[in-house]
Formats: sequence, structure tokens, C-alpha cells
Amino acid sequence: MGYVLNGSNEIKELKDGTTATDLVQAGDVQYNGLYERKIKTTHFTIPLALKMMTKEIGGFKYFGVLVRNWRSIKARAIDKYTSSTVYGANVSNGPGTNTNININKDGSLIPIRVGMNVGLGAEYRLAGSTSLFLSINYFRSFTNL
Repeated sequence: MGYVLNGSNEIKELKDGTTATDLVQAGDVQYNGLYERKIKTTHFTIPLALKMMTKEIGGFKYFGVLVRNWRSIKARAIDKYTSSTVYGANVSNGPGTNTNININKDGSLIPIRVGMNVGLGAEYRLAGSTSLFLSINYFRSFTNL
């Protein structure tokens, strides 16, 4: 198993009617024998939630939280491979690590992720509109990475 990266560290894909030889250009690098991949992602969270709260009871208000969502803005991979070839230079190298691979196109197939955020908590009014609150939440995503 392997892949080809262009000069911008983006993965080149085979499309209908193209072959591997049509795909590569001078300066592209082919990585073979991929045996480990670590993925690092960055997400932008919009704190959209449904919060249900009771009336004040002895200075406390109790509440529950339901839904949250976020948007992926960056996805990078770090791969370990057994060999690589630089096209145009006809240079082959042995095992190594390839860092900072842009997999944003693959990582953003589902641009917005929605999940279940169930929580319970209490809010204690200190003075006027100032409150102290404690919450315990469980989060489970409905969509995959």
C-alpha cells in the first residue's frame, strides 16, 4: 500500500480514466509500505446546545445539556513507511517518516460533525447575576472522522 504526494504535501488520487503513470510528475514522491499513520485534527466548535434549567431552589438551579456540533478546519497525518521514490530524480530511499501530510480533503468529507452531549449540573447564585456552576458531561459523536 502506498500513495503519491505533490510538492504541496497533498495526496494525488487516481480518477476515472487515468493510470498511475499519468498521475505522477517530476518532483512528486511515492511512499510505499505504509505501516503507521497518526492523524492530528483541529476543529472549530460552535457551542450550540439545548440547556434545560429548573427554577431556583434554595439558591441552586439544576440543568441538563443535550446537543453540540463542530467543524473540522485542519487535518494532518504523520506516516511511517518502508521506502520512497522521488520521480524525475530517480532517487529511492529506505524507511522513514513523512510529516505534515495534508489530508483535509479526506478529513472533511463530513464538514460538520454533530454529536450527543448529555450532561447534568447545578448552578449556585453567588450575588445578583453572578453564579457558580458545576457540570458533568458525556459526549458521543454521531458521525465518524
